[in-house]
Amino acid sequence: MTVPRFRPGEGWYTELLAPALAKSGKYIATNSDPKGPADQRSTFYGQIFKFFVDAVPEAYGKVDTVIVDSKAPKLPQDGTVDLVIVMREVHGLINNGSFNAWLPEILHALKPKGVLGIEQHRAPPTPTPPRVPRKATCPRSG
Repeated sequence: MTVPRFRPGEGWYTELLAPALAKSGKYIATNSDPKGPADQRSTFYGQIFKFFVDAVPEAYGKVDTVIVDSKAPKLPQDGTVDLVIVMREVHGLINNGSFNAWLPEILHALKPKGVLGIEQHRAPPTPTPPRVPRKATCPRSG
């Protein structure tokens, strides 16, 4: 099973997923460039994750890290992914205006009948949620 974890942050879910996939699967982390601009928060998170995975490689097996631009993502997996996991990130994607860029890329990476798993915080009941497209299409797949 091939499973990308969208923006792994400080690695909490990596600690669970990478060892489980190490022997009979593939764990991929989409992350920002740890060598990016020093004043960018995304660079900081890229550095934290790299340090985390590099510190104990025997615990996590081989973790593939795909460096992406979060505003204009391009995922190299083309219909080869079984499950994409997005943990606690949808609000950030909507807030920074990149949700509509990411969703088609995720769909493009998934195999037919692949699964997109989203775990998200619950919003207060009073605000009106933002409108997102009902059906996303991937411009790369035609």
